This record gives sequence, C-alpha cells and structure tokens, in this order.
Amino acid sequence: ESNDVYNGNQGANAHTGGQGRLESNTICRNGKSGVQISSEANPVLLRNKIYDNQHCGISVLESGQGEIESNDVYENRYAGIAISRGNPIMRSNNAHDNGLHDVMFLHAESPTGPDRRHRRVQ
Repeated sequence: ESNDVYNGNQGANAHTGGQGRLESNTICRNGKSGVQISSEANPVLLRNKIYDNQHCGISVLESGQGEIESNDVYENRYAGIAISRGNPIMRSNNAHDNGLHDVMFLHAESPTGPDRRHRRVQ
C-alpha cells in the first residue's frame, strides 16, 4: 500500500494464477504497461493512480481475471484499460485522457460486475 512503482520495464505483472492486492499505489512512467494481468492471474487493483506508461495503464490478457476498482488511469500511450481474452470485474474506474482509447476490448468478454460504467473527466 502507498508505493511508487515507476521507470521500470513493466510496472507490476501478475501471471500464471498469481494473486495479491495493489492498493493506493502510484504506478507510472514504465516502459510497457503499468499493470499486466495474464494467464489466470486474479489480483485486486484498488484506488491506484496509473499514468504515463508507454503502453497501456492496465492490460488484461490471455485468461487474466482480477478485480479492478476505483483506479484513476490516465495519460497512458495507448489505452487506459485494455482487455484481450481476459475477464476482469471492473467497478468505478476513472479512465481518461489516454492516447488511443480509455477502455478497449479486443477478443474479450465484457467485464462483469454491477457497475460497468467508466466516466471521462473534463
């Protein structure tokens, strides 16, 4: 909790069934995505600031899961949140001002959960 994760290749990487909790961290200025979730990993991302990464803020790939809630995801090069063949639960995230898309789905199921809304901040 309350860590700064920056200037690395990949900010945080959960894969091969990995779990864990990233809460109230700043994840920025990484060479790839701020957070990548893949291969049946199921972490919790809660109230993080994820910005200025060279790929996506959060990437959910290849059967990645997880709970992604109340994160501020902005100014990432490609997408704020990108989902490709993953199925996370997403609630109340604030994805805005990202390069190509704020939230992008590629070959993915729609996220599950009671609140599927993502708002853009002016």
